[in-house]
Amino acid sequence: MIQDFIKNHFAAFIAIILLIAGLLGMAAFIVATRPNAQPVVVNVIPSDAKVMANGTEIKKGTAYLEPGVYSIEVSRGGFKTEKTTVLIGDPNTASIDVALTPVSDSAIEWKKSHDSLYYDYEGRAGERASQEGIAFTALNPITSKLPFENLLYTIGYRADPSDDSGNSIIIEIDASRGYRNAAINEIRNLGYDPTTFKINFRDYESPFDNE
Repeated sequence: MIQDFIKNHFAAFIAIILLIAGLLGMAAFIVATRPNAQPVVVNVIPSDAKVMANGTEIKKGTAYLEPGVYSIEVSRGGFKTEKTTVLIGDPNTASIDVALTPVSDSAIEWKKSHDSLYYDYEGRAGERASQEGIAFTALNPITSKLPFENLLYTIGYRADPSDDSGNSIIIEIDASRGYRNAAINEIRNLGYDPTTFKINFRDYESPFDNE
């Protein structure tokens, strides 16, 4: 009986062995060609949405990406395209977790029958916010030292509205004209080149101006 079973299912056994060998070979290839690549869990709703990382399509499930900051774009017909940014690399290896908002009638109906997926997605909101904060600081490290304030001027920042991703900033300086250069020099003292930033000056009355 065992021999008959093996004989009848021999082709299936061979197929399974070849599949396992193929997966192991693929993993070995990834390690050999991209030794620094990190496994990244890619979870999108709907599951057949297209996921682009820095302009290159990546697969859902588990993708392998080199350490760095990635602009992620997720799209599917009938749904609003979403963009986000993730930082890949130990110890902050991130997951890509995006749920698209339906806009067409058929997409809205699809969401109604898959609400449980969206409930689970909302439950992961804290994790996503943490990842987005890490990526934002990596792109704008000066923000970790702002706001800076003394009696002469204040240096802060706000999101740049011209960047839809929300990952660019504008440096805001509150200073009267006589202290603007001092504020610019303070940016240098913080370790950054002020010419690489968009800077907006806002006048305020210094307590020393009336002396």
